[in-house]
Amino acid sequence: MRTTTRSLVLVCAALSASACATTQPPKELIEAREAYSQAERSDAAKYDPAALHQAKQALNQAESLFKDEGDEPQVVDAAYVAARRAERAKVEGETVRLRQHKQQLERNAEQSRAKAAEDAQKQLSSARSQLDAERAARQAAEAHAEEAMAKLRQSEANSMKEEQRGTVITVAGGFLFGTGKAQLQPGAYAKLNKIADALKQQGERKILIEGYTDSTGSNETNMALSKQRADAVAEYLASRGVPRDKITTEGLGPSNPVAPNNTAEGRAQNRRVEITVQHPQQSQQ
Repeated sequence: MRTTTRSLVLVCAALSASACATTQPPKELIEAREAYSQAERSDAAKYDPAALHQAKQALNQAESLFKDEGDEPQVVDAAYVAARRAERAKVEGETVRLRQHKQQLERNAEQSRAKAAEDAQKQLSSARSQLDAERAARQAAEAHAEEAMAKLRQSEANSMKEEQRGTVITVAGGFLFGTGKAQLQPGAYAKLNKIADALKQQGERKILIEGYTDSTGSNETNMALSKQRADAVAEYLASRGVPRDKITTEGLGPSNPVAPNNTAEGRAQNRRVEITVQHPQQSQQ
């Protein structure tokens, strides 16, 4: 009898253990496991490992209770806590990542602004330096040009004057050309050489050469002759180094007389060539 009773007790204990071993985990624990698995694969592992560790501890506690107690209310509660901590770890990891990404973008933007400001300052400084250098070069060139004209003025004081349009150098036509001719006479070269030396130093200033005649002869003939004489002077000055593209020529015939044409002396004064060196501001127009 005692043996039978002991056998029944052992059978019952075995059946009870078998029942516990086959108990299925509650859905809350299954959800907690999945929540932790997602958190483990998320940004939490990199950006908030402390929160992920707390979630793991909560899941371990729920697993331990399930192992010891089976499907009991306390297991459900522990699984719920573990799931919420896993979800929070996932969200906090994502939040930290986004915050750090935002901070990095702000740093990049600040660096870009600083770089842009630095580049702009460098460009401005370079532009100012270039302007200063150009201004200094222009002032030096103008001073050099004035010096050359002053030197010419010392030797040609009676034939130079300042007008609103520029410095006008008057060369008597009888000194340059024979009567009715447009070919330079040999005696004209020395005077034109001195003028060319001064004009070569005038930089970008434009030069206007105007030919004039007296009133003798037809207007058509005088207009053509005055233009030919202006061109002859221009070509000779160019041959002496004056930039030809800076020179403009005009033939004005008997217009703008400087003396009466009814005397030989007056007609000689009207037969002339005027070389005008324009002022810098006029040359830039």
